[in-house]
Amino acid sequence: MDPSPKPSLMIVDDEENFTESLQLAIEDEFSVSVAGSLDSARQVLKKLRPAAILLDLRLPDGDGFELLSEIRKMAEPPLVIVMTAYATVEGHLTTLAEGCLDYLVKPLNIHKLKSDLKTRLGSTPGADRQDGSMAQRGESGPGKEALP
Repeated sequence: MDPSPKPSLMIVDDEENFTESLQLAIEDEFSVSVAGSLDSARQVLKKLRPAAILLDLRLPDGDGFELLSEIRKMAEPPLVIVMTAYATVEGHLTTLAEGCLDYLVKPLNIHKLKSDLKTRLGSTPGADRQDGSMAQRGESGPGKEALP
């Protein structure tokens, strides 16, 4: 019997060394596509719908928040984890307001990232979110949906 397909994931980041290292660290459990700019991410999203997107905020052709806004308008948006080397309180609050799963500061804790992704995505693409919503992490409170 064939092993079940890996959940799909897209990394959107222009730092080649970081992207290659991250891809190598997670490709054993996820099917990974890479985009180095907003434009290339948009092109990838025209062809496939990943279960999750790891999104850098500073890209050569714009701000990651632009893509995040477009993702939120999709009928079934993928989970989004924002990652940045330039963390700000404003950026963190914006990502939470936009429904991102997490806001990570580089360098990333790869073990925690893999564990969180496996928990949210399961081991098969069928484990992708079916309700089209994007969960928020952190303490419970008004405006936040409960994580399963």
